[in-house]
Amino acid sequence: MNWAPAKIFMGDIGSGFIGYVFGVMAISTTHGLLNMTFWLIIMAVFICDATFTLIMRAAQGKRWYAAHKEHAYQRLIALGASHKDVTLGITLINLLILLPLALLSQRQPALGVGLLAAVTLSLFAAWIGIKLMKREGVQHEANITIS
Repeated sequence: MNWAPAKIFMGDIGSGFIGYVFGVMAISTTHGLLNMTFWLIIMAVFICDATFTLIMRAAQGKRWYAAHKEHAYQRLIALGASHKDVTLGITLINLLILLPLALLSQRQPALGVGLLAAVTLSLFAAWIGIKLMKREGVQHEANITIS
């Protein structure tokens, strides 16, 4: 793991490369080894966070392609969670929830689309919940009144 202080910074280029590698792996294994719903479910946390965040930014008239700190994991850090806790949380979601569902979609392909829809809706609900969270003891700027 890359706990603080970080020893490696991947940035956009590094994360783009990792995304490319996973995309190539997904496409190359869908002809017999693993189906596409397996890959979409196993990568759902990352796909959903990026997709929901960028759609919301575009809907709000923001430049979706500009640098920002509006992803769910960034929001959790801003709310006081440590990088380690967020990373472990995502790892546990992937290992304990998404991996079993992805494997089920592989063993029972007829369930794949339904499982993917359930995962996507669940992650959307979690994403909304994270966006609505407020840090304890910190007032939101819109709620401050000046006397």
